[in-house]
Amino acid sequence: MNASIIANLYSVRKNSMGIIAASDSRKLTPTLEKVWNELSFLNDNTEGGFFKLRQVLDKQTEKRASHYKVVKGQKIESGWMSQIVGIVADSPNKIRGYRTDLLIFEESGSWPSLKKAFI
Repeated sequence: MNASIIANLYSVRKNSMGIIAASDSRKLTPTLEKVWNELSFLNDNTEGGFFKLRQVLDKQTEKRASHYKVVKGQKIESGWMSQIVGIVADSPNKIRGYRTDLLIFEESGSWPSLKKAFI
């Protein structure tokens, strides 16, 4: 369900930022894989309706819907600009400073520092 919620934000809201945080990579990786599969499905099966090119930032833990555009000889990042970031937050300070539209704490019940990270 979390994967669907964050994929929806990325797909329908321009310039959005979604973060999935988990206390270790074993909890984060499966959710990110589901999100990436959903985004691939949308790119491949919606006849371009939800297609988002990820030319600039397309990593295993971070994706942004953008591409390069050349303006007056300079490469400029352009496009939908929505982004999803996965963070292994084994310390509450690792998610500090991010501005986000949606923050999902994956498996938060087993995260001993959840209250501190939330505050």
